[in-house]
Amino acid sequence: MIKRFIARLEKIFSRSRFLTGIYASLYKQIVKREIVVANITKKDIVLHIGCGSIPYTSLHIARLTGARVVAIDSDVKAVRSAQRVVRKRKLSSQIQVFHWNGVSPFKREFTLAFLSLQAEPKAEIIKALRERMDPLRVVARLAAKRFAGFYDSLPEGLDIKRSVAHPAKAFDRSVYIEE
Repeated sequence: MIKRFIARLEKIFSRSRFLTGIYASLYKQIVKREIVVANITKKDIVLHIGCGSIPYTSLHIARLTGARVVAIDSDVKAVRSAQRVVRKRKLSSQIQVFHWNGVSPFKREFTLAFLSLQAEPKAEIIKALRERMDPLRVVARLAAKRFAGFYDSLPEGLDIKRSVAHPAKAFDRSVYIEE
């Protein structure tokens, strides 16, 4: 229910540059901390799984680091909205948006994967990433305890190198995994 509400809200906000800007600005400091924890640079090619209608994480990573970003979502309408947002922000040369689930084969190379809170099934996504990436480098947002039942969790046994806390309500930290 919460995920559907947020997805619907993002689709509505994505139609307005003003509302998109407000929505994205709420996350800028969070993304800055995630960039530091994972040491994202302009040499990286980032796969953002679960970009939603307003791919604010992709926008901030591209602008703040110069990295190229491939943003994906399993919702076709969200992908169309995200493509429109990227075009309006004049970042199409740096950010590509595709309809994809993060599990099935995809013919691209990545140096880092970013799992949004709503990305799922996380265990299958991590398994697919392990098969494609060497080394495996992943940033994942984790649900706050009170919202843990609404979001898929990471599988056990991952090599979490660092984490960073956030003041957000739905997710309270991000972890950096490297294997």
